[in-house]
Amino acid sequence: KGLFVPTGTMSNLVAILSHCSDSSSNEMIIGSLSHINLWEGGGMSNLAGVSTKQIQENDDGTLDAHSIRDFYRTDDDDHFAKTKLICLENTHNMMGGATLTKEYIDSVSNMAKTELDPKIKLHIDGARIFHASTSLGIDIKDLCHSADSVSICLSKGLGAPLGSVLVGDKEFIRIAKRARKRCGGGMRQVGVVACMGMFA
Repeated sequence: KGLFVPTGTMSNLVAILSHCSDSSSNEMIIGSLSHINLWEGGGMSNLAGVSTKQIQENDDGTLDAHSIRDFYRTDDDDHFAKTKLICLENTHNMMGGATLTKEYIDSVSNMAKTELDPKIKLHIDGARIFHASTSLGIDIKDLCHSADSVSICLSKGLGAPLGSVLVGDKEFIRIAKRARKRCGGGMRQVGVVACMGMFA
């Protein structure tokens, strides 16, 4: 299912709020040069209340699996916030448009859910996911199959005037819809702009 939001920044914030809605002591693993970390006003901490573990990306935009394992935290120690979310960016803006492959995304998801915690979530900031899909010659649905949520920008790649769509399963979207409302993104007039994205 998909949820329309006005901006990519709000889409990522709503995803973080939704994945980390069950506790006030959560942490997410992200790339240090990711758009979420650098260019979204620190919303993950000052609005969602989620702290971050930041990993320096490899030249190809990936996060090292060993670093993800090292940075993962459970809630069995009062000193730590619990890791609830891993965020990837595809394509990666600050890494020269590096494209993450399906094999890499699947490996991160599999490692997180089998080695760390089956409840940990994987979000993809896919503002330019259509670029990645075209570059790799793979359908977006297949490329992002192992992710729990994807943020898609309608104005990048598709050329629509504005808007983003947050994609996830039915229960995730139910929670995300409530988070969108708290962020001021619930619009009665959304059809006027959403139809441009549908056309694109």
